[in-house]
Amino acid sequence: MIPKTYYVCETCGVTDEVGDTDEWLVAQKRDAPKGELVIRCPSCRTANSDRLAVGFEPEPIFDLEICKRDLKGAEPYESPGADEPLKAIFIGTVFNVCPSHKYYVPFARGNVTDAEAEEDAAWFAQADEELDTIGAWLDSGEGDPCDLFVVTFAKEVEDVQP
Repeated sequence: MIPKTYYVCETCGVTDEVGDTDEWLVAQKRDAPKGELVIRCPSCRTANSDRLAVGFEPEPIFDLEICKRDLKGAEPYESPGADEPLKAIFIGTVFNVCPSHKYYVPFARGNVTDAEAEEDAAWFAQADEELDTIGAWLDSGEGDPCDLFVVTFAKEVEDVQP
């Protein structure tokens, strides 16, 4: 008898025989050692899990033109530790923006799986890359660390046309 090979979804643990896996995501993991795969069943496969895989071009997270317009209209504010005034726009909370929809800190993340943490990390890396192109970054709220803001130096948006 020939042994069968199965894929195991790293998110939910469901298995399926290789050959019956057309809708599965099975690909080399981006920025990982050769041979390390990202494996997701159809139920767990999302744009966020595709973001982890080599050969998949992720959809943009932000409409950068809208971000620039909204930052231009935001009120400047002083922030401790910043040498100059900042502007910020609220984009949501980690509960509705991040792939895992959960709040956790890297050193104590018992409420998320490794797969969820990887998807969140890939999302934040892509968000940072996109926002860097307009001189902005993500920051959490001073009063509530679950709040997420797109932030830039006020002078960066003075010359931006809405």
